[in-house]
Amino acid sequence: MLLVGANDLLADLGLAGDFDHPKLNDAFLSVIAACKQHNLTCGIGGLTSRPQMIAKFVSLGANFISIGNDISFLTNSIRSGVEKFSNLEKSSPIVSNQ
Repeated sequence: MLLVGANDLLADLGLAGDFDHPKLNDAFLSVIAACKQHNLTCGIGGLTSRPQMIAKFVSLGANFISIGNDISFLTNSIRSGVEKFSNLEKSSPIVSNQ
């Protein structure tokens, strides 16, 4: 698999945050073509806020989509845990496995 993240790529190109720059589109097209030529899975990342771009690249041959990163996964997990236990009353007994 070859996985290219849009944020890192844009930063390396000196175009941080410029998702509409033609160089980003051209780079993903080159990656997709190289993956097809070498029979590799083509992964794209950093585009979850741009579903139209994801759809375009998938239609052209990208076949793995990274839908987040370690920080977003941890944040969402923590948020879920807080929501799950936020309704406990302060007088609830503490359960321990010890």
